[in-house]
Amino acid sequence: MKNKNKQTYKNENLVFLDEERFNSDLLSVTYLINKKDTCISALKTYMDLIIKSSLIYNSERKLSLKLAKDLYGATLTYNLRQTDFDYVLTVRIKSLQNRYCKGFRNVQLEAARMINNLLSNGYNGNSEAFKQVIKDNVEDIRRYEQTDKFILERALHLNFLPNLSYGNYKYGTTDEFLSLKEIDMTNVKQAIKNAQVLVDYIGDCNANCLVYIHDTYKPTPLIQALRSGDFVVKDDVFLKTSENVSSNIYSCIFTIDSFSTTKLTLIGEFIERLLNLVLNKNLPTQYLLPKRFSLKTLYKGNLIIYESYIEDKSEIDNIDKKVKSVILNLKDYLTQDVFEIVKNELKIHYLKKFDDIYLFDDYIVRGKLLNISTDLTKTIETLDEITIDDIRKRTNLIKIVGSIYLEK
Repeated sequence: MKNKNKQTYKNENLVFLDEERFNSDLLSVTYLINKKDTCISALKTYMDLIIKSSLIYNSERKLSLKLAKDLYGATLTYNLRQTDFDYVLTVRIKSLQNRYCKGFRNVQLEAARMINNLLSNGYNGNSEAFKQVIKDNVEDIRRYEQTDKFILERALHLNFLPNLSYGNYKYGTTDEFLSLKEIDMTNVKQAIKNAQVLVDYIGDCNANCLVYIHDTYKPTPLIQALRSGDFVVKDDVFLKTSENVSSNIYSCIFTIDSFSTTKLTLIGEFIERLLNLVLNKNLPTQYLLPKRFSLKTLYKGNLIIYESYIEDKSEIDNIDKKVKSVILNLKDYLTQDVFEIVKNELKIHYLKKFDDIYLFDDYIVRGKLLNISTDLTKTIETLDEITIDDIRKRTNLIKIVGSIYLEK
């Protein structure tokens, strides 16, 4: 569980973790892109294009061969999320450490160059590739719009969160994609260039690679912690409607106050798991797990959405009353035994991050963006310090926003 955090450069969003035990290196570059500079659909299109038809590699096949053969099976991925004022783009490349490669090539350095080369050069201007990416994204959205998940989230946004700065389309609507022009890709390229940058490097931190990363990606001064959304908790209402869903779905929305520190973040995650355990024992329904802590659910007040399938619709009123009763009286279900069970479950969740380089990176990036701990050992120590009274006090701050029932 040794975690050597080499903070080589001060006051910058640059984290080097010397962790040779993974046998791989992971470079993670996160761009905070101002929404005024581009739109989410253009950004998604640009990222798809540099994978499928980049100026550097010309085709997805050539890029795949470069990763598979020249870089010994390296993997390149990206993730795109929204907050109130920024898009959060994280691009990651995992490669084998030099000591496992033949010859004297610096594979780690070659891999580190790839993200910057792809994003700064952009796509190769292939109009057919541009049209195909637009078509693929539109088809994905249309399929997604038919899912129960989308229908429920749309109902939640319309009825409870109408003033959020973004809705439940992760990458934009079909109309937004169809309105894009190739010239928009130039704007995206410049928006990425103007972005604030957070760099996280896990692995064998050789000097040449680190100097290149620092000088090329130019991590910016520490950013303000990200928060998303704003809403007003009104009188609790229970809405019922018929929708084109495959199963009857019930959802309850509630808030548990701020995740402003590492300790409060852990308490919030504890409460999510506690509710899952208690509701599973006390309600005769088939459950969809509550949404886990993520940038998408970082609402001011910290919204949590509980979801479940309902098998017997005649019980819906009783289920609604029971769910709200459990949530508002959660501390009554918190015995010492239950406290230890949930605490151990949460601890295992964090311990697993030591053994997975991607989970380790997710933890660090989240910590930097939210201005909470990026030291996994200290986070687990903080978890060990949390008492049953700490949990009980925070449950008193839970407020019900409302609930909804979608009948098929």
